[in-house]
Amino acid sequence: MPADLEATTRALRGCVLFRDFSDAELARLVPLLAERMVAAGAVIVREGEPASDLFVICSGEVEVTKRAAEGQEHRLTTLGAGATFGELTLVDRGPRSASVRALAPTMVGVLSMAALDRATADDLSARARMLQGLATFLAGRLRGVSEVTATALQHELELADTRVAMATFLTYVIFIMVGYGFAMRLVADMARSAADTTLVTIPVLLGFALPLYAMMLRSGQPIAMYGLSWRGARAAASDALVWSIPLLLAAAALKLAVVRSMPGLADAPIFSLGGFRDPTVSAETARFTLVMSLTYVALVPMQEFIARGALQSPLARFLVGPHATTMAIVIANALFTASHLYLSTTFAVTAMLPGFLWGWLYARHGTLVAPIVSHALLGWWTLFVLGFDRLLA
Repeated sequence: MPADLEATTRALRGCVLFRDFSDAELARLVPLLAERMVAAGAVIVREGEPASDLFVICSGEVEVTKRAAEGQEHRLTTLGAGATFGELTLVDRGPRSASVRALAPTMVGVLSMAALDRATADDLSARARMLQGLATFLAGRLRGVSEVTATALQHELELADTRVAMATFLTYVIFIMVGYGFAMRLVADMARSAADTTLVTIPVLLGFALPLYAMMLRSGQPIAMYGLSWRGARAAASDALVWSIPLLLAAAALKLAVVRSMPGLADAPIFSLGGFRDPTVSAETARFTLVMSLTYVALVPMQEFIARGALQSPLARFLVGPHATTMAIVIANALFTASHLYLSTTFAVTAMLPGFLWGWLYARHGTLVAPIVSHALLGWWTLFVLGFDRLLA
C-alpha cells in the first residue's frame, strides 16, 4: 500500500476512470495499489505485451513511445507525477499499444485490473462512472488525433508537392548544366587566351541564368526559396567576411610556400596584383588583367545564383534525412565545379574547396548575399592579388 495516501488519492482522482469517485470510494481503492520503484531507463510496460494493470506515477517521469513499421521508436509524450497510464485495460485486456520507459528514477503505483474488478463487482454505479470517464477521455483523444492527423496529412501533401516541383526543376537544371559545360568547352577551344574566355563567358552565363530565373518564377515556390532575398543580408555579409579572412591568409601563406619551394618561381612576387609588380608584364597587359578581375567579380553573383539558387536550394528540399543539407551542398558543389573542367582539372578541383564554405554559408543564411561576398572576395584575392590563375593554368 502506498505510504502517501493523500498524494495517491489525488493521483487516482486525476485518472479518467476515477474522476467522479468520492473521497471515500478512492480511499477504498488506495490499498489495492502496489508500489514499484523503477530505475531510469527501465521499461515499465512494453508494446505488444499483455495488459492487466493500471499505473499511477507517484514520482519521477516517463516517456510513452510507439514503434513504427520500420522498427524505429518515436516518442509520443512524457508523463510526470500524478499522471496515469494503462486506462484502456479496463475494457480491453489485449496487447499494450505503446511502451512506457522511465526517464528518471520513478515510483509507480500498480493497480491490478483483476483486483479492481473484484472491488467494484457489486457496485454497478462505480463501473458505469469508470466507463463514462473512459469514454469521455477517448472521445477527446479521438478529436485531437483527428486534428493532428489532418494537419500532418496537409503537411505531407505540401512536402510531396514541393518535392515533385523540385524534382522537375532539378531535371531541367541538370540538362542546362550539361549544356553549359559543353558550351564552355567550345568557348575554351575558340578563345585565344584565358582573358578572352572570361569575356565570352558573360553572354554564356546570361544565356543559362535567364532561363533558370524564368523557371524559378514558374515553379510555384517563393522566389526567396532560391536565395533571392535581402532578408538578413547585413548579417550574412558580415558572417561571410569573418569566415573568409582565415582563407585569405591561408591562400597568401600557400603562395609563399609555393614560391619558396619551386626554383622557377624564386623571383615571383607573393602579391602579383595582376602583373603590376612583375617587370616582365607590360602595363597594358596588367591593366587588362585588372579589368578581367573586376569582370570576374561582376560574374560571381550569376555563378552563385546557378550553384546555390538553382542547384543547392532544390536539392535541399528534394533530399530527405538528417544529412540532406550536407548532401545538397556536396552535390551542388560537384555539379557546378565539374562545369569548370574546361579551364583545367587542377583549377576545378581547387575551386571546389571554397565551394563547400559558400554552400554552407548559403545554407546557414538562406540568402545568396553570403556566398557572393565570400566568393567575390576570395576569387579576386587568389586570382588577381596572388596570381594563382597563372600557377593553376
